[in-house]
Amino acid sequence: MKAGEVIAMKTTKDSSWEQRLRFRLEDFRATVVPILGVPWSLKIRSTEWTFDRESEAQVFAEIDAWMRSHPYLKAWVMDHSTGPEIICYVNSAGKERRVDPYVLELIAVILHSALKNREHRASRKKRVEIVSRGFDDKGRYEEVLVGAGMLSSDELGVGSLLAKFETAGVVFRTPQETK
Repeated sequence: MKAGEVIAMKTTKDSSWEQRLRFRLEDFRATVVPILGVPWSLKIRSTEWTFDRESEAQVFAEIDAWMRSHPYLKAWVMDHSTGPEIICYVNSAGKERRVDPYVLELIAVILHSALKNREHRASRKKRVEIVSRGFDDKGRYEEVLVGAGMLSSDELGVGSLLAKFETAGVVFRTPQETK
């Protein structure tokens, strides 16, 4: 799979995990002060190790501290065994999905914390994928691989991530910003 490639777009009956994702997104919409856009998921998925609050407590402590220092950010960080999921609002402008720039900063904090926490381990070089997923305005599930790389590489630096997100149709702009 290449970055920006649509992994899945379904119109069939939801599987149970799709139903759970739909529930989390709708719960976010009902709980967080609404802004322009629809709830969306940006999933940081580890493919080779358990990346949850229990096994990576220091990483999640840093994520929690960052979230407390940015109370205006309308996003949730969900804990899964394969890695954190950021639920935030996106709004569409043509083929772009616009996301608050602080979400990119949050992704960088997560990746940097995970790398720093794993530096003392022999298993430091682990693969991570970032996936953009949600439901379009017709309720169809859409999932796009934003990018993948080794946790310890420049492939997951902020500059590289920006390019990968843009290839996947996700840009980091406030709703008021234009190109």
